[in-house]
Amino acid sequence: MAAQLVDVRILASGQVYRKLPVEQLTLYIDEGSVTGDDLISPAGMESWRPIAEVPKLAKHLAIFAASLTILPDDENQATSGGQPPQQSFHRGSESETELSASVGWKAPSAHQQLEEPTVDMLPMIDVIFQLLIFFLLTSQFDVATAIEVPKVDNGIGVTAEGIQLILIDGEGNYYLGHVPKSENKMSSLAQLSEQVAENALNQEEPMDVIINAHRTAKHLQVRELVEQLNNLDVELGKIKIGVEEKK
Repeated sequence: MAAQLVDVRILASGQVYRKLPVEQLTLYIDEGSVTGDDLISPAGMESWRPIAEVPKLAKHLAIFAASLTILPDDENQATSGGQPPQQSFHRGSESETELSASVGWKAPSAHQQLEEPTVDMLPMIDVIFQLLIFFLLTSQFDVATAIEVPKVDNGIGVTAEGIQLILIDGEGNYYLGHVPKSENKMSSLAQLSEQVAENALNQEEPMDVIINAHRTAKHLQVRELVEQLNNLDVELGKIKIGVEEKK
């Protein structure tokens, strides 16, 4: 399988790097040379999007961002003018008598008993009841309306398990998915290849591809599709061809 290649556009300088291996790109992200706002596209596709939207690269951005918030001990001393950090007192670092004297507190004698603190809950209960009455009087009841829940987008024709489905009908048309729909129809083999490459880039693991061809579809068309998928500059998993079992 060929190495996964991408194009990268650096917004700060306007420089575009062509056919850059993804492994090399992750090294640039780890050292801070590339940011999440810079753009990425499958090699030669001109389908630009922010690097932060690619799941497998977003992990490296998060690791680099977290490393910026941690300073080594020598950097902490440098920021304080080279002075050693102030001593912090811990239990057992000095005697109880010295610690008590330093804060002006005297430990109770053996004959004295400290009264355990208690919390009066009555004022809190009064406040809660007043808030309940306020909300009941000021609230306006309305008929519940349907809430539109956002759908999970795994890519056109990609299952929840991350498998790309491709359908070829009896007339030789291409569809992304297992059902021929107008919104999933691809106008050409080139458009199908571009969409498959974009879907593969969104997956964290290599994406398997299953091709379901109609019994009247031409064998040459299926073979051309497999060759086109093998020549993509993205990392794909296994390419399988579905068959209809005899009854």
